Amino acid sequence: MKHLCLMALRTYESWLLLSFALAIGCQGNASKPSTTGAAGAGAAEVGAGGGAGGAGGTSGGAGGSTSGGAGGAGGSPAGSGGGAGREGGAPDGEDGGGASADTGAPGGPIKVLLFNHTAGYGHQSRLTAIPLLMAAAAANNIDLDLRYAHTTMPGKAPLPEGTNDSATPPDLSAFTPGGLDGYDVVFFLNTTGNVFQGADEAVHQQALQDFIDQHHGGFVGAHSAADTYDDSWPWYQDMIGSIYSGHSNVVAGTVRKNPGVTSVILSEAMVPDPWQRMEEWYTFGRDVRQLTGFTALLLANAPLPTGGVGERPSAWLHEVPGGGRVFYTGFGHFVAAFQEEAVMRLLMAGVKWAAHRTD
Repeated sequence: MKHLCLMALRTYESWLLLSFALAIGCQGNASKPSTTGAAGAGAAEVGAGGGAGGAGGTSGGAGGSTSGGAGGAGGSPAGSGGGAGREGGAPDGEDGGGASADTGAPGGPIKVLLFNHTAGYGHQSRLTAIPLLMAAAAANNIDLDLRYAHTTMPGKAPLPEGTNDSATPPDLSAFTPGGLDGYDVVFFLNTTGNVFQGADEAVHQQALQDFIDQHHGGFVGAHSAADTYDDSWPWYQDMIGSIYSGHSNVVAGTVRKNPGVTSVILSEAMVPDPWQRMEEWYTFGRDVRQLTGFTALLLANAPLPTGGVGERPSAWLHEVPGGGRVFYTGFGHFVAAFQEEAVMRLLMAGVKWAAHRTD
């Protein structure tokens, strides 16, 4: 009997020890931080930095982006390893790390949709400037999405100067209700003509208008973005400021800062003052210096299409009443313009300002 009692006591002690060990183990697991979130954040970091490494590679003929967040279909391997892309994943601005105009995180990449369709004159630089823009974007925490842009496939020559994209319809799927929500900025790179023409033109136009007027979105236009919808769509003309009315040949001109005007764009771009450069100098139907909400940043003293020399704005910004921001420059006829460091700094500073990242 004594032996049986001893055995029972030892069994009870063993049970107590086991219960205590289990309790400690559960308590340890409950207090130990989960590594899942850290791993997820690390993956997003890799994705966000992935595109930067490839920015100097191909011109994006497959339609990738400079960071993982927007690495949807056709993106680079680095992009596909980042945050959720637009196809098969969370929309940019949500779990994929995207930053929309309304909800973008200040420290995340600036999401920019590049659009370069031409229905009129086709500037070759809309294609040949893309690798330069990709490299500059990667160095400035800018995610340049090329999926809706025309690009040159590796090993093929770009379209000749003057040839437009009439043989290749644009991908307008982003210019639909909610389709621009994942972006901070829409960048029109040497677009020309009625780029949204077609049965759903009004839908595409309204999508861009809502993005800027209602969702505080940004818009950047280069050179012939001012030769876009020059005979229709008054909203676009009022948004960009003025449609071009003529141009000189590519000749030397002198640019200076608009006296008395200070802007973070000018300070970040560190443009020379005065600035001697070659360009196809535009003249415009309206002087934005006379328009409410516009600020002329740079003035160009250059030949006029009708002869002689005259000064007119060549870069300006527009603070849209609804909260959107617009930056435009007349620079960019030939790819040589994008090879100028000061021009590229100006464009990158304009993107940052339009994205509400600088004031």
